[in-house]
Formats: sequence, C-alpha cells, structure tokens
Amino acid sequence: MQNEWTLPMQYGGSPCGTAMLRREGLYYQVECICDLVTESVVRAYLECAKPVCLGVLIPDGGRLCLRLRIPASQLPDPPFSAVTVASGESEWVPWSGM
Repeated sequence: MQNEWTLPMQYGGSPCGTAMLRREGLYYQVECICDLVTESVVRAYLECAKPVCLGVLIPDGGRLCLRLRIPASQLPDPPFSAVTVASGESEWVPWSGM
C-alpha cells in the first residue's frame, strides 16, 4: 500500500506547485507549496472522488504554503490525482451554530 504521494498543484488549469501527502498511522501529513499566483485568499482542494478542502494557503517568502496534519478519516481513500488552488467563494458558507 502506498503511503506517500507527490501531487501537482494547479491554478486556473496551469501548474503552480507541488503538494506532498504522507500517511502516518491515523493521520495524513500534508504540505503544499506553490507560486504566489494571486493576492486573493485561496484554498487548496484535494482532487479525488469528491474534492476536499485542505485549507487556506498562507503567503510565506514569495510563495503560498499550507502545512497540516489531518485525520485519515476526513479524507477519502486514495488514489489522489492533484491539488487545485481556487478562491472557493462560491462554496463559502457562513458559520452558524452554538
């Protein structure tokens, strides 16, 4: 069983960086590094059977980065194909609850 994936990152259909996922027991370690493609807030989406939002990319030294540890139960089973960088504005929903 494969435990590591190096995936291309795309913004607007063009390559912009690389994402690395590594399975560590019950978690995935995720690291995304891409070009500073826009000044807007953008999110990284893992492309799989149903795209999963990994989080907001943070500017760091002239590039955009995201590092996180996520429970494996929150991601579908591999294969993973790519990570898409997008604004996600159409998918944003205000938080509500207690």
